[in-house]
Amino acid sequence: MRTLGIGLVGAGTMGAYFHGPKYSRMRSTKLRAVYDVNEKAAKATAQRLNAKKVYSRIEDLLRDPEIDAVDICVPTPWHGELTMESAEAGKHVLCEKPIALDLKTADQMIGATRKANVRFMVAHVLRFDPAYAATKEVIDSGEIGEPLLALAARHSQLNPRISWYADEESTGGVAIDMHIHDLDYFNWIFGGPLEVASKRSRSVEEGWDHISSLLTYRHGTCFAEGSWWWREANLPFSSRLSLLCQRGGVEVDVRASFADPDCPMEEDVWVYRTGKNARLLKLARKDGYSKEIEYFVNCVKNDEEPSICKPEDARLALQLALATRQSAETQTTVNPDQVS
Repeated sequence: MRTLGIGLVGAGTMGAYFHGPKYSRMRSTKLRAVYDVNEKAAKATAQRLNAKKVYSRIEDLLRDPEIDAVDICVPTPWHGELTMESAEAGKHVLCEKPIALDLKTADQMIGATRKANVRFMVAHVLRFDPAYAATKEVIDSGEIGEPLLALAARHSQLNPRISWYADEESTGGVAIDMHIHDLDYFNWIFGGPLEVASKRSRSVEEGWDHISSLLTYRHGTCFAEGSWWWREANLPFSSRLSLLCQRGGVEVDVRASFADPDCPMEEDVWVYRTGKNARLLKLARKDGYSKEIEYFVNCVKNDEEPSICKPEDARLALQLALATRQSAETQTTVNPDQVS
């Protein structure tokens, strides 16, 4: 198969710095064009990433015969429209998480890509992050038995007072944009959730920037918290995960580094097993964004449905995130299956 032509949809931070540069490091892809409604931003990103074409109208990019797949990195309210238009044009779609802001749009996206017979994946990066993926492999191996309890925390440098992220109509707020990372990971480990109880708080008037959730699964209990307020304390991005299993456990510690462009996070994974010494796993020196993009590209080239992160998985993560927000708003326990 010829080199896969990629169209980058969105020249903001996620597209220009987290997704776009990965394609230039892959032999099997070529970033051929950048689209953004802000033509100046599109031109600057295209120049930096050596893409020869710039578009400010999405229909022009979708008519380009050199574009085989699009990587959608725009604010969440436009995920649905752009995914469906891309599918109708016969382009394969990688879409940044979350899949959408509501389940109706998510269902329309899944239906449109199925009808068009194009590959569609939502970029839930923890499923590809070296530390979290290695932890999943330990669990799947059965070495330390079935998982029973999980604790997760995710703290970001984002300051809501100077960011459009504070607008819940654009991002869904901290629950749908940030908390969803750990919610999706819990689903990957434990399956579908039965109920959730959440609390939230704000440190500034512009928006809710902290949420914590207690989740009940058929065979486990999980707790997660997510916060956007940590830039004010000058702390780096960090995330942590502790898993208690029948015969041991796993601890994950992640902190922003950026010293190594191929691995911008410092990650440690410790595995504990009853009657054994703790061991520190050796992790791949490649970040999760690179691995998820490589996986999507391989699915397209091999004409395979993404199995590590199916569209239905992204829908379930959104449904659970919506349930946490509803629980926090109503101060009640919510069954995610009853969220529509």
